[in-house]
Amino acid sequence: MAHKILEEAQEINDLLIKWRRDLHQIPETDLEFPKTVEYISKRLDEMNVEYKVFPEVSVIIAQIGKGDKCFLLRSDMDALPVEEETGLEFASKNGCMHGCGHDLHATILLGAAKILKAHEEELPGVVKLLFQPGDLPRSESSSGSRSPGESACRCCLCSACICGNSIWNDWIWCGSHGICIWL
Repeated sequence: MAHKILEEAQEINDLLIKWRRDLHQIPETDLEFPKTVEYISKRLDEMNVEYKVFPEVSVIIAQIGKGDKCFLLRSDMDALPVEEETGLEFASKNGCMHGCGHDLHATILLGAAKILKAHEEELPGVVKLLFQPGDLPRSESSSGSRSPGESACRCCLCSACICGNSIWNDWIWCGSHGICIWL
């Protein structure tokens, strides 16, 4: 099955490039991502993937599969407040830039959604997909109430395993895999 999934990923390569370039042109910062949320929501709609949007913090949580077992894949979507000067035809023109690869993170998660949806009946449980702006702020309320970001992430608590992604060439060679655990 792994070989088949790799083939499927290679078949959607051009689509992945398009999605990444589209996202690269609409970088957003902080917790307000209306264009990014709209773009990702449209792609999930095209795939018939169920999802919920938490607009207060620009979080999207999608779900594929059924059952008691749960696995979560996570991706950042935020950009940097830096003017892009690459001159690329798909460069950002809004004063912000995806300089850390979070446009690629979101694209990878969309690609995973497309392939997982095609294999939904074969999944032994639920896969949740968390599209999230960088780090969500914790509630500063003395009343103990939760911030909208914390409430959104509580939807993912059933997950037995959480997997995020990162693009960092300095310590992982091309063609290899790396696992990093932060405690």
